Amino acid sequence: MILANPKSGPATLADVVKEAKAKGQLSFGSGGPASIGHIVGEMLKSESGANLVHVPYRGGAPMTTDLVAG
Repeated sequence: MILANPKSGPATLADVVKEAKAKGQLSFGSGGPASIGHIVGEMLKSESGANLVHVPYRGGAPMTTDLVAG
């Protein structure tokens, strides 16, 4: 599952890749290094060629708080 704040813009996974390529890079958060979110983000980066930058959090709760806050 990939989550985004509705105000951020991308509505689909294809939109995320398109925006990352258009802006030159896009950040994504995960519950921490080597978490499933981190691994999936790195796989998307590798498969799509988009420049995605990992932002590790100390768990899913702080990441979700920032996500909801925008």
